Amino acid sequence: MRLDARWVAALLALSLVPSLAWAGKPCGSKDGGSTASCPTTPSPYLVAFDDFENGLDGWPAPATQFMCGGSDHQLGAGGGFPSWSLEPVQKTYVITGEHTQLRIQATVYFLDRWQGETATMAADGATVWVDSWHHCPSVLAGSCSGINVCGDDEVADRIGRTIDITVPHTANSLTLSFRTGLVSLNAGLAVDDIRIWAQ
Repeated sequence: MRLDARWVAALLALSLVPSLAWAGKPCGSKDGGSTASCPTTPSPYLVAFDDFENGLDGWPAPATQFMCGGSDHQLGAGGGFPSWSLEPVQKTYVITGEHTQLRIQATVYFLDRWQGETATMAADGATVWVDSWHHCPSVLAGSCSGINVCGDDEVADRIGRTIDITVPHTANSLTLSFRTGLVSLNAGLAVDDIRIWAQ
């Protein structure tokens, strides 16, 4: 039997009714035992940013404002050169809003005569990042080369090392700290562009 074109159009319209009705329902509504999915992950939001261009941004002593490589300022420790001691440099941030995790970003500079010592970052006392550097691991003198941005002109620096980690967190504050295993005044660490995102 051949159907009239008007009947075909009517049947097609009826077959689309359920899907059209479902498409217009808000997320979380139920139809026939099904539930429309809703987005459950909130967007991250920036709660802190320290670039040290206008001072220490609340970092207490022994933190110092340091300049390396032109006009950009960083966080250092100790005197004019960031000769970090074994004591940590730390700051407590206020974290606003409900959240379940924090994303912590920063840029680190390993300067001058590192000989395999480590640098660490801790969140609320728990170590969440560790790295080390040796300015010249070769035993052959004069065989090492690299970029130098400040300090000893004959020693390569490791510049622009990126930290980007995410940690579980629900409290309304975060104590962030940096420390090194350096015992020599001929090496230093600088930290810049600290960002903390809550989500």
